[in-house]
Amino acid sequence: VYLGWYVSHHGHFLIESLSRLWCAEKLADHPDVKFLFHFAGHNRGKGLHPDHVKILSLLSIPEHSVEFIDDWTTVDVLLMPTQAQSLNHYTHPDFASLYQHISGKVAGLSDNDLPEKIYISRQNLNFFQNRPFNEVEIEGLMRDHGFEIIYPDRMDIIDQIRTFANARVICGYLGSGLYNAVFCNENSHVILMCGEPNPRPPLHHFLIAR
Repeated sequence: VYLGWYVSHHGHFLIESLSRLWCAEKLADHPDVKFLFHFAGHNRGKGLHPDHVKILSLLSIPEHSVEFIDDWTTVDVLLMPTQAQSLNHYTHPDFASLYQHISGKVAGLSDNDLPEKIYISRQNLNFFQNRPFNEVEIEGLMRDHGFEIIYPDRMDIIDQIRTFANARVICGYLGSGLYNAVFCNENSHVILMCGEPNPRPPLHHFLIAR
């Protein structure tokens, strides 16, 4: 099964590298099926990121079933699912079922301790990595309004998925952390903060879970 480009960047992995796996339930757990990726740019030779191994395992795709190709390759049968998402161009509404399947696998694991209102902080990122210059003030304001501040870069990926799936209100600045909103439920509200250089970013990939 050809899956296209493998991108280790978290947000792009969720939205682009998984875009052909809408058919995962029909193909997973089959010992003879191999899932093929091309490396994208600097990812060459590094293998799967540990977080991505966990996400694929929730789709019943073990790490040993994933292979990377960077040369001419011959296979007996090649399946090439259509992309359900093309960044900044389109998103198929049925793509939501993939994320619902993933979040459903971790639902119910002590969800009572999870916050209903979350703000996704980018404070730990490098200053030049598309984050608000007044992040500390924003965090204080969000706390005053009952939001729990979360730092996805410090969280296990399973905890990230559970947190977003449980949240009733999700607020954050444009970036990879907010891409986890694809795991939210259909009754959740997503508040997107943005500015230069993306005053009006494309929103279709934030509406996948709707």
